[in-house]
Amino acid sequence: MKNTNPGLWSMGYGEVGATLKALEDCGITAEHFKAIRADKNLAEEISKFIISKIIGDYNAVIDYDLSLAEMIAVGKYEWTNSEITAERFPVKGKGQVNINFTVKHFARSISTETALKELDEQGLRPATIEELLAFGVKYPNEQRKYPIVALGSVGLNSHGHRVVAFLSEDDSKRRLFLYYGGSGWVGCYRFLAVGK
Repeated sequence: MKNTNPGLWSMGYGEVGATLKALEDCGITAEHFKAIRADKNLAEEISKFIISKIIGDYNAVIDYDLSLAEMIAVGKYEWTNSEITAERFPVKGKGQVNINFTVKHFARSISTETALKELDEQGLRPATIEELLAFGVKYPNEQRKYPIVALGSVGLNSHGHRVVAFLSEDDSKRRLFLYYGGSGWVGCYRFLAVGK
């Protein structure tokens, strides 16, 4: 697993000590840390577990009892791609589910395949269109800062291209777009993700 948080080394001694004390109070010993350092696979598994449990700068409730059209309507977008339909993106889920999200920024141009691989390496999965729409309702101004993509739901547009939905702003209006992503994503895009 790649180190995606080099700032960890800048933690003060007090923060490191408090973290070690919290782990010690739960039964973790110096021997456990030695075992983690000696086994790269174990270290990666523990890292993925921690990330999946703590991840989530945002949260929202997904209401799967709504149709896709209703989910879009609740978001009050000022423009929506007409090809975002229930036939292309069937709603998958039941009831109401609370989800924690992170908005992942790779800070470089990236292909869809590489983005999916790196999300997976970090213990994340790409958000679905239902999750993206719930995020847009709860955080309507985030898409004004940068485009936010949901790679977890793929449909076919009228030209037969595989497409995914994303939220963005254009002409000061909140919009719900589709993009086929064949040429990759430039560095301004963010990817909505959920811990596995």
